[in-house]
Amino acid sequence: MPSGGDTCSAAGVTCDQQYKEGAEHHLSKRSGAVGVVGAPLCYGQDKPGTKRGADAIRSSGFMEGLRNLGLKVTDYGNLNFIEFQRDPLCGAGEVQVLHSRAVGDATKKISAAVKRALQDNGACVNLGGDHSMTIGTFHGHAQMHHDPCLIWVDAHADLNTTLTTTSGHIHGMPVAFALEETERCIETLPGFEWCHSR
Repeated sequence: MPSGGDTCSAAGVTCDQQYKEGAEHHLSKRSGAVGVVGAPLCYGQDKPGTKRGADAIRSSGFMEGLRNLGLKVTDYGNLNFIEFQRDPLCGAGEVQVLHSRAVGDATKKISAAVKRALQDNGACVNLGGDHSMTIGTFHGHAQMHHDPCLIWVDAHADLNTTLTTTSGHIHGMPVAFALEETERCIETLPGFEWCHSR
């Protein structure tokens, strides 16, 4: 986000002010509460530092920022994920998929945590660094909302499937899990038997 001194309009309203006003308007329609779930996941790609994403975001002042918006914040802490000793390569494409059981188990836990946070608070924010966490985030929201919408802002579409991946990393596939059109390419992954687009 731009610094507080950046001006977004001729009226002299700063970006921070516009952001805060927009967030307050959106969240005022809800209970004024938000649940925060940490997802220290790193199996969806090959950079182990993503596991530290949730804690890094918390230590940056993010939680205080939410409270400064007038929100009641419930921090559910970080989820614990299993590293499977036996997690063989799988997939029908030319490149095999890595760590599907570990990512499948982790995203199932994320989905359940999101659903609980939404039930308790009406809004949920997930913290992490591995894009594959979005599979559980979106699935959890879809359990609570009939027709959810996903706005994906990234340098990549992250719409690969087991047939199109060039890396084998599930980190590049999360949007494919949210779409009915690509579901048939995902269901065969071990660990994801629980996950369906609807």
